[in-house]
Amino acid sequence: MLLILWDPGGMVAEWERRTLDARYRFAAAPTEKTTSIVIVDIDEESIKSLEPTFGRWPWPREVHGMLARYLARKGARVTAFDVIFSERVRRANLGEEELRELRRRITKIPRTGREPVEEFLDRIDPTRGDRILVSATADASPVIHSCIFYVTEAEFRRNPALQAEPAEMNHYRKILKPERILLPEGFAPPRFHNVTLPFEELSDAAWAVGHTNYTPDPDGPCRRAFPLLRLGDEPYGYPSLSVLAAAAALGITPEKIRAEPGRVLLGDRAIPVDRKGGMLIHYQGGRMVGAKRGGAGYLRNFKSFYKYIPFDVVLLQMQEEAASRKGPLPEDVFRDKVVLIGSTAAGLMDLRATPFSAITPGVEIHANVIDSILARRFLRALPDPYPAVLVVGAGLVAALLAFRFSPWWGTAVIVILGALYSVLAWFLFTRDLVFPVAAPEAAWFFSFGAGMVGRVVREMREKHRVRNLFGRYLSSAVLEEVLKYPEALRLEAQRREITVLFSDITGFTSLSEDIPPEEISALLNEYLTRMVDCVLATDGILDKFIGDAVVAEWNAPRHQEDHAVRACRTALMMIEELGRLNREWEAQKKPMLSVRIGINTGDMVVGDMGSDKIVDYTVIGNEVNTGARLEPLNKMFGTVILVSRKTRDAVEERESGRFFFRFLGRIRLVGRHLPLEVFELCGERARIPEEQRKAFATFGEALEEFRRGRIEEAVERFEEVLRIWPDDGPARFYRDYALRLRKTGLPEGWDGVVEQISK
Repeated sequence: MLLILWDPGGMVAEWERRTLDARYRFAAAPTEKTTSIVIVDIDEESIKSLEPTFGRWPWPREVHGMLARYLARKGARVTAFDVIFSERVRRANLGEEELRELRRRITKIPRTGREPVEEFLDRIDPTRGDRILVSATADASPVIHSCIFYVTEAEFRRNPALQAEPAEMNHYRKILKPERILLPEGFAPPRFHNVTLPFEELSDAAWAVGHTNYTPDPDGPCRRAFPLLRLGDEPYGYPSLSVLAAAAALGITPEKIRAEPGRVLLGDRAIPVDRKGGMLIHYQGGRMVGAKRGGAGYLRNFKSFYKYIPFDVVLLQMQEEAASRKGPLPEDVFRDKVVLIGSTAAGLMDLRATPFSAITPGVEIHANVIDSILARRFLRALPDPYPAVLVVGAGLVAALLAFRFSPWWGTAVIVILGALYSVLAWFLFTRDLVFPVAAPEAAWFFSFGAGMVGRVVREMREKHRVRNLFGRYLSSAVLEEVLKYPEALRLEAQRREITVLFSDITGFTSLSEDIPPEEISALLNEYLTRMVDCVLATDGILDKFIGDAVVAEWNAPRHQEDHAVRACRTALMMIEELGRLNREWEAQKKPMLSVRIGINTGDMVVGDMGSDKIVDYTVIGNEVNTGARLEPLNKMFGTVILVSRKTRDAVEERESGRFFFRFLGRIRLVGRHLPLEVFELCGERARIPEEQRKAFATFGEALEEFRRGRIEEAVERFEEVLRIWPDDGPARFYRDYALRLRKTGLPEGWDGVVEQISK
């Protein structure tokens, strides 16, 4: 974003200029004041057609004087010359001093003989055209003439000799003094160090003199006008021809024009300017309105909303009216209009580039500025520092979107929102508000791209970490799904419902005493491999090995609705797999193993835990400890798989009737105050033999008698179970427990709870 704001190569600024040109062309439309401006065009055809009469360009000054007087007679509100008459005319070798001497001498000649001589002298007087133009300028007020500022600040720094001499500069300032405007602090329009003015008598006669400078942007087109320019080091600004013409049309004299920070005031009209004193030109665009004429040099492709009238057509109108004939123009064509005299002729070099055309008459730009002021239609750019805030905001939002959405969704969202912002900027332009497009869009898309690259890199690192972390604990299918949807994986510690499984080899300690360590290690590795395969087959996660014990859990890190079912399936698979392993080992004369399994379900804390340098993904909590204590409880009951009521209820809720659970009573575990309802997972219901089911039913009746404290009846019913199924461990445990109670008697407050003998 800093690079976009800095824009060292100017690419963002260039893009912004192109989008601005597109908005100009999109929103082009005339204002209600467009028809108030008429342009008298010194075009190629006029120069050719008038050459036999007036000679080659430049024409005699009296022609322009006659035009100024004619326009005043026709009711023109303002006449502004976009032509600079910078020097007095010299058309004869006879000097002015000699002419004055001849005029003094002919005063002695009688009047009747003197008039032809005076007329001849008047024709050869080199100042005649200037005098006529000055007189017409003074009489036809308001008439505004042009000047041009040159020698920019950069040119002056390279070559200070280009600056006007102090005496000349003082003379220029004296001529322009009526138009100068005091600049406030912080108002710094461009500074120039020389100027070309109309000759002094014409400047004095003019209503005002305004500059015609237009500074194109680096790519060529003129998009900004400068209402005021500075001359030299004084804190004054000098208004443009366009500003003065608009002021005259509004009845505002030059001395009433004021400058304030960020604006130039013409009465109640405030022209917004940027920190460099420039105003965005509110171009009207449009189509050609004036008469179309041919000719190789004529701008046939140029389009304008303003009425262009060729200079020679105006002269023809003057001639026809002088002869009391109807001319080619309407009688009121100039009435109450702002009339600009300028040129579209290529040879006069007053052609500029604008957002609408690479070749545009300079006078067209003046017309657009005047139109904007009269119609109060000003383009207002977003002031500082809001463009920078907009860029930073767009970049941050795009970066957040990159991390929030997937690449495809993120790209779709970013393109749609970017397009909506562009549409908004175009709409605001039609309301005369200029919002930056290039920099925010660049920040928008580049930040999104950078964020997406960062996200991809981060996800690759995360996948590598997850693969290293879970590759040993998860099945390949689950691991791939976790890698595919990493947003579902939360490695930080969190509380959630988990089903945990603890399994342990029965009598492993005594077994390891009789077998060499190498053989024990090989046996244990093969056993653990088979057990872990069972865990991974149900998409469980291998938490850890504790010696020969296996700890596994479900519903982490991936969400699994049937986590309790998966744990029970795994326990049965482990017992079945161990049976196959024992048969293989029996044939190999290896010792056979037996295991005990405890399963519990409840809220546990799961996630990365450990030190700053070493962490492990594991579960902790009271419910974990409960699961750990269920596993050794099998020894007391002579069972293989024990589960808590929470696990049994969770299984029944998901797949009711699939597994056969036998209630073994309420057990107070070692170190616990509250009793726990314990169930034996006997297997899948469909695989339980009928005789065994009958024994389980009788066991349930016996357990109820035991709970009620009817010990004799309980003993009889437990022995009945053993007659049906002699190897039933829980029946044998309860029978023996009941016999002890028969000898000792029931303790006070008997509630049927059995105390766990040991861990």
